[in-house]
Amino acid sequence: MKEKIRIKGSLDIVVYDEHNHIKDKHHYKNLVVAGGKSYLASRAVSNSTVIMSHMAVGSSNVAPLESQTALGTELGRVALDSSLATSNTIAYVATFPAGVGTGTLREVGIFNSNSSGTMMNKAQINITKDVSDTIVITWNLDIL
Repeated sequence: MKEKIRIKGSLDIVVYDEHNHIKDKHHYKNLVVAGGKSYLASRAVSNSTVIMSHMAVGSSNVAPLESQTALGTELGRVALDSSLATSNTIAYVATFPAGVGTGTLREVGIFNSNSSGTMMNKAQINITKDVSDTIVITWNLDIL
């Protein structure tokens, strides 16, 4: 018998203007980095590793690589609104309010700290967030 576990991630980003009207919607795939795979394995046998708690956006246009441990140029980090495991899916949601993480956003990642910490996954994105915009990111990880 041969078994193989895969982790497949994707994220949906909704951009809202200052009147809370939807300006734009995006869908992206992600990469679970090496540190994220180690993190998931360690959480399977112990709760001593801090849970994923924050999401960050940045401006670096460097493609995600498995060896990366941080965003290239972080522009903003927020605490997760929620994290929920249902069956074989983990869902993370974060809101970047007006004034946080603004500019041309090219990268996003999930971390277990409000500064540095372990990066579990990273995605390359292409979004412009004005200073008055709010973005909501819903990130799903499916364990297959």
